[in-house]
Amino acid sequence: VTLQTLDDLSTKHFPPCMFEAFSELRQRHHLKDLGRFMLILFLKAIGLPFEDAKKLWVREWSKGPARGQQREIVYMVGHKYGRAGKRQSY
Repeated sequence: VTLQTLDDLSTKHFPPCMFEAFSELRQRHHLKDLGRFMLILFLKAIGLPFEDAKKLWVREWSKGPARGQQREIVYMVGHKYGRAGKRQSY
């Protein structure tokens, strides 16, 4: 799974709940905390590399209402991938 193939995969293979969350992220460039948590872990579970996940979230977040929070988003993604915080991989 790569960042380039994610849109195609989402329409064909994502379960409905993850497709809805991914679509919401792409349309509104924002998700509430639980939605972000679930989507990040789902993308990690299907094999999206950390660097691609980081690029996706920074790109989407920079278009949305929380524009100035790039550092927080990178930390959040890194935390779920076990690269920040207590370095626990979820």
